[in-house]
Amino acid sequence: MKKLLISVLCIVLLLSFSGCASKEDYESEITAFYYAYGEEHNRLYYTINQNADAFEMVINDYSMGRYEFSLDGAREKHFTVTKEQMAGLNEVIVENKIYKWDGIDKDYIALLDRDMYDLSITYHNGKTVKTHCGLNIFHTFPKGHQPLVDYLANMARESVEITDWEAPQKGN
Repeated sequence: MKKLLISVLCIVLLLSFSGCASKEDYESEITAFYYAYGEEHNRLYYTINQNADAFEMVINDYSMGRYEFSLDGAREKHFTVTKEQMAGLNEVIVENKIYKWDGIDKDYIALLDRDMYDLSITYHNGKTVKTHCGLNIFHTFPKGHQPLVDYLANMARESVEITDWEAPQKGN
């Protein structure tokens, strides 16, 4: 009976800890990042990809200047981002436990023009964080959203804008 009780206790403990996100799993370098948030037709999009040893941040602004960062009327701008800035981004993600958003996939029934967020992070060690959530008046942005968007806006302000990029040609 004692062995059975110990076995059951071990299984319960294993099940309770399996699948739990560990902060150490998400302290690797970020290789790709995407975060979009805002109302249905007024969103701000941040995309960061690693190209060789450099990172490129693309910001698409369909928010009409409503959010923390404005592109001064432009719809899209490109920036060079440093490894130090990417490490700082990951610090914000780890400190605010944003990696625990992984797996959220909810659309709350709401009126049109509701807020939403989409997040996708890929790490060098193969870990990923993917989440999507449509919000309504009873569901707000999760803890960590504001520090994340504040960091992304400051990151863009401190980065060098790439002015010689060319938009892909249609049909290519």
